[in-house]
Amino acid sequence: MVAQKGRALKFASTEPQAKKEVVLAAVIQDGWALRIALAEFKADKEVFLAAVAQNGEALWYAPAELKSDKDVVFTAVIDSGIVLQCASADLQADMDWPSPR
Repeated sequence: MVAQKGRALKFASTEPQAKKEVVLAAVIQDGWALRIALAEFKADKEVFLAAVAQNGEALWYAPAELKSDKDVVFTAVIDSGIVLQCASADLQADMDWPSPR
């Protein structure tokens, strides 16, 4: 179900919500599904990379350590350049950023 509509994650029972593969399927379909994922997945780099690849603006919900991760921020900026504003100051100063799609 979440592979077709990522935000359906909020209607899943506790057991599926606790499975990384379910959360990955949800964020691959809809990056905003990350907002309803369990806290442990909101700090998981693999999950976050999948979310920002689908919707760069999911970076707004990243914990500080992921806002400092160049791979995560680079992937998000490719989709939505505006999210560079929420990246760490060090990454914002980096002049090697791609143009958004």
